[in-house]
Amino acid sequence: MDQSQLKILSTGSRLCLIIALWVSGCDFNKKRDNTKSDLKTIRLFLSDQPLTYDWQKSKEVMTGTLSLNLMQGLFTYPNASEVSQVSPQLVDQVKVSPNFKHWTFCLKKEVRWSDGVPLSPQHFITSWRRLLNPLTASPHAHHFFSIENAEAFYKGEKPWTDVGIKVNEKNCLEVKMNFATPLFNKILASPYTFPLREENLNPQQNIDLNLKSFVSLGAYKVNLDCSSQKLCLKPNSFYLKNPAQHTIELFWLDSENTAYNLFKQKKLDLVRLKSNYFSSIDAPTSRIQKLPSMGLTLLGFNLKNSEVFDRQNRESIKQLIQKDEIQSLFKDQIQMTNSLYPHISLPTKISPPQWELSQKITPSTIEAETPVAKQIKRISITSNSSPHNKSLLEKLADQLRKSQKFTVDIELLDPGSYFNQLMTDKNHSLFRPTWSPALLDPYGYLSLFTSHSGFNFFGYNDSDFDSKLDKAFREVNDRKREQLYASLENQILDRDTIAIPLFTHQETLLLENSLKLNYKGFYERLEFSSLVFE
Repeated sequence: MDQSQLKILSTGSRLCLIIALWVSGCDFNKKRDNTKSDLKTIRLFLSDQPLTYDWQKSKEVMTGTLSLNLMQGLFTYPNASEVSQVSPQLVDQVKVSPNFKHWTFCLKKEVRWSDGVPLSPQHFITSWRRLLNPLTASPHAHHFFSIENAEAFYKGEKPWTDVGIKVNEKNCLEVKMNFATPLFNKILASPYTFPLREENLNPQQNIDLNLKSFVSLGAYKVNLDCSSQKLCLKPNSFYLKNPAQHTIELFWLDSENTAYNLFKQKKLDLVRLKSNYFSSIDAPTSRIQKLPSMGLTLLGFNLKNSEVFDRQNRESIKQLIQKDEIQSLFKDQIQMTNSLYPHISLPTKISPPQWELSQKITPSTIEAETPVAKQIKRISITSNSSPHNKSLLEKLADQLRKSQKFTVDIELLDPGSYFNQLMTDKNHSLFRPTWSPALLDPYGYLSLFTSHSGFNFFGYNDSDFDSKLDKAFREVNDRKREQLYASLENQILDRDTIAIPLFTHQETLLLENSLKLNYKGFYERLEFSSLVFE
């Protein structure tokens, strides 16, 4: 065989190899599913099924927890319950101008989606444009109004091309702000800012985990070979960190009692027991682990109700609440608080400015400074239904009835009906919300009361409060920002009496004895990959 024949043969062999690879689908950038079929499965019960899996629209904790296990953001909070600063996650380099009005984010080049597609700055633009689209109706959209022309785009006054979000010549995200935004990196740790691909949207333009095309960036991806009563996850082999060592089955059950019985029958490996009904555990091969919750439980006044709108009535109700009795009811499951942001440890104890304190109305001066209030004849307290909430509302009702001034009604509703009632009903007097902000900063807790918040069920509308909170958001001096926070907290709790902080709580997890949880952070950010069989 001469050299020309060898050359032809060699070329032909290479061509055959290329064709064989193409036919067999050997695209190493697009396919690398090394999930082992013999991985153990961890069966969990954490809550009932969320109303939506769309984390840009949802107001539910469970949706946020799922998004943190399926996705990643530019930044993340460290795996700890002490809130401090965020740390980079998908971002490799961050540049910020001295006036905090120009941010640049360069992505890690090695990050890939669960189908092998490289992460692109365009995926963030797709997400953020959807967030700001008024048709999305995201309750989180206002957090991006600090971006140049973002609010104008949301209102239909400017095109998207005028919004201050661009990809520069180095393929990095550039964001221009209307004003100083020193907390912007904290906002970018929130699920509603996570990147998005069109493949994850259904025909109704909602993020849908049940799509065959759904792709993820986190430790897990969705396994569609699952029944409708549960959500199944399997390890994402493209995940940058150590891949998960097990599959997950999240069961959607109607009650903790059902979950507890299944646990005793060894049909579940971990259950969340929020109710004090389970004060004594009779499952011998189990262990209990408690995690702090970011949630702050309040007693809120419905200002849409004309009788409750009277401030003197609200102050009178406030004086009847005995927190020590609530603490005795739930014992070590809760920690009573008088703060609107109990998880945030500010460097120094800040008092509101003196001019603000002079406006504070104390119980001893109510009668002299406030007109005679309209007499309340009946009070109604509403909450979503659970044994835990039933016990709390009964205790609060008993305390209010002791005044013998009015009758008290309790209304417990399923989550969907409860949220709908809070948004539309003007008849209930009091409600029991638990607020877990995505932004772990006093701003995140205080933003609940702004007029543009999608979670403001109080009916509170104060332009002065809104403007001062905006000022705090823009303040680059930490001490001045803390002073503004203290002033705003005083306005909500004392000057206007809009809500009564009650407690933070711990989530109780019951684990099968062979299962271990290597996690010390907030329950709402629970990492499923931290669960291991011993």
